Amino acid sequence: MHKRFTLSMTILVAKLSQVSVLLVDAHQMLLDLWSSLLSRDERFTVCGQTTSIVDAVDIAKKLRPDIVLLDINTKANDGFETTKLIRQYSPASRIIGVSSFVLPAYAKKMKSLGAMGYVTKTSSLDEIIIAMLDAMKGQFYFCRQILEAIKNEEKIKTTRKNSSSVLTSREIEIITLIKQGLTSKQIADKLHLSPKTINIHRNNIFRKMSVKNVSSLITTAQQMGL
Repeated sequence: MHKRFTLSMTILVAKLSQVSVLLVDAHQMLLDLWSSLLSRDERFTVCGQTTSIVDAVDIAKKLRPDIVLLDINTKANDGFETTKLIRQYSPASRIIGVSSFVLPAYAKKMKSLGAMGYVTKTSSLDEIIIAMLDAMKGQFYFCRQILEAIKNEEKIKTTRKNSSSVLTSREIEIITLIKQGLTSKQIADKLHLSPKTINIHRNNIFRKMSVKNVSSLITTAQQMGL
């Protein structure tokens, strides 16, 4: 009897120590996949799942899960707003944003809202598990794809910053006119230069700023404060 009681208590403690996970995703197939995979790991228990990001708040409020794997890219509602609400009604729940997009801006936004991680739908199960375990330790987790994207973003910023220092005053003047929507001929007329000269300047600007079209040029110029 004593051995059976000890065994029962051991099983009970093991279950109590499991990390409870609420799964939220617009696609039922992905929910089923996550649930199936996590059920094989004794460290986790799926306490609930829903395809409705709207219902996710109510479910989190009732179940108070340790972890919420939250799809932030749904048409029904704003994942960022849902993150705020879950944080409000179930503050102890650690939210990990799941997205189809490798966007550092999204990941940083989730972190600023109090989430504890950001992974993509192409992240491996191992990475998702690491994200959940880190979240339980109070550590924010960026998936590898996001870390790589952030690194590339910083490289681009550095390149563009260096480019701005070698732009001539004439090139900066032409960039300003391009941003105003003027054509090469209109710029040439305004600056009393030939269209050929303006095109040479445009080509040099594109090369220095590592852009291929006017749209990218305007975006980059704005990021550089030009």
